[in-house]
Amino acid sequence: MMIRYKYLLITAVILFFADGEVFSQQAPLQRAIVKRLQYLDTLKTTQLYKTTHVAAPFILSGIILYTPGRRFQDLRNGFAPEFSVKGDDYFQYLPTMMLYSIKAGGIKGKSSWGRMLTTHALSAVTMVALVSGIKYTVKEPRPDKSADKGFPSGHAALAFMSANMVHHEYGLTRSPWYSVGAYSLATATSVIRILNNKHYIHDALLGAGMGILSTELGYYFSGLIFKNRGVLMSNKYFGEINVDRPSSFIGFTLGFNKIFNTIPITSTVNLKSTWGTTSGIEGACYFNNRWGLGAALTANSSPSKVVRGNFSLSGPSVNWYTIAAGAYYSAPVTKSGRLGGKVAVGYSSLLENSFNDYTIASSEGFSLSGGVFFEQHITQGMLVKLYTNVEKTFFNYNKFDLFNFVSGASVNLDLRVFSY
Repeated sequence: MMIRYKYLLITAVILFFADGEVFSQQAPLQRAIVKRLQYLDTLKTTQLYKTTHVAAPFILSGIILYTPGRRFQDLRNGFAPEFSVKGDDYFQYLPTMMLYSIKAGGIKGKSSWGRMLTTHALSAVTMVALVSGIKYTVKEPRPDKSADKGFPSGHAALAFMSANMVHHEYGLTRSPWYSVGAYSLATATSVIRILNNKHYIHDALLGAGMGILSTELGYYFSGLIFKNRGVLMSNKYFGEINVDRPSSFIGFTLGFNKIFNTIPITSTVNLKSTWGTTSGIEGACYFNNRWGLGAALTANSSPSKVVRGNFSLSGPSVNWYTIAAGAYYSAPVTKSGRLGGKVAVGYSSLLENSFNDYTIASSEGFSLSGGVFFEQHITQGMLVKLYTNVEKTFFNYNKFDLFNFVSGASVNLDLRVFSY
């Protein structure tokens, strides 16, 4: 039943970001799809869409990854198994401290003190109700088994709730750098909670979505109370989204990978990979309407099985990271979406790992990769990308190479907003 719901949610995500122009209007089925997509375009002008469209990708991702999201903990265990930072319970308050420090410093934002305090209070009440309701209903154990209220992350919800307020109060009215600072603090809070083994990735994603949604509802409710009173500044104009120009960007990627080739350990023993996980940072700068240059840092972890004849057992995870750079191409295909591809070359490092008396030795080498992607703006200054990459890695000191397939998504900051 859960799988069925996930497929429905995936379909909803595709429709949520699609545009009618991507389809030809010849066949009856295509005309029906176009008609429904045009209806979705109408929905985008409603208050419901305006309130939920930023939070929706995070919430849907958290739900879709509810079970497979646990695999991303392999990245933490493979690259930072001993990671432990004390004081993470205080990190969640950093965006709130930023919000009130800016206000107390005399920098005028969107709202007066009274309106901002009311909005923050309404957002906090909404956030606590949403997060607590889900926590006490689902009762998901934390990765370290310390409690059974891991889903969603309350730390992520609080951090992103206040970060979204900084975005509204100062990022939209004065400079997008306020938004970047606040969301960076919120993201760091979520990442630290995952690295501390307190949450899975889907906990943090749903928590972030709930926090963002709570802020949007807080502004909606305070608008009903205050009307136009207490509004000190209007949103700054950053220009219309122009899909004819590609967006230079930087963002955070998540995906699932699969190593297609077998890995020889001895003459009679091989490792076969199962589906693993990938995470990283990617950015690109376009210098005309089609072409640009970009780079990415990715960490990869892929569980394996030791195979000897008809006998198999769990083997060591294959953990490696890659730094790559290359050419990017992007072209418009819908009203607000672009389709593109990339080719890149880079450096790869394989980490040593042992399990069940079988060892993967450390090694270094280079990689060649290519991929395709579809990107869609979800709001001014933010775009979501779906991507698929294929990577061939050549290691110097091992008797094997890796042929790796990756598919996933990323949330990216549109760097064009800083030009206005």
